[in-house]
Amino acid sequence: MRNTFFRLAAGLSFPVLLAGAAEAAAAQDRVVITAPELARSGASTVYGAIRRLRPQLVRARPSGTLLYFSERRPVVAVNEEMKGGLEVLQDMPVGEVALVEYLDARGAKQRYGIEVADGLVLVVKAPALADAPSPR
Repeated sequence: MRNTFFRLAAGLSFPVLLAGAAEAAAAQDRVVITAPELARSGASTVYGAIRRLRPQLVRARPSGTLLYFSERRPVVAVNEEMKGGLEVLQDMPVGEVALVEYLDARGAKQRYGIEVADGLVLVVKAPALADAPSPR
């Protein structure tokens, strides 16, 4: 009887533990924000959603040297195309975005070159909206 209980308990809890672990890992990803998370944030713009969900992605960073005293901020790329500073995210509706990913300075430089030495916020638009012209 005791062995049957343990086998039954192990059989029931294993899938539940796996599903819970996968969900927790996805919810705690520090550099990626998915479309469902953006929608649940309650913000109307991507910048507002990032500020609510992962504010560390858009915060200013110290210059790191005595020669440059200005704070550094990441740049924004939309569908792999450089768009500018964080102000781009303030005009972008949450519903247009499938994924937001932050690349730190090292990763951004390796992927896009020295011009993005302060990090990069990569926005991937939803497939139906990726080819649509921007409203500006």
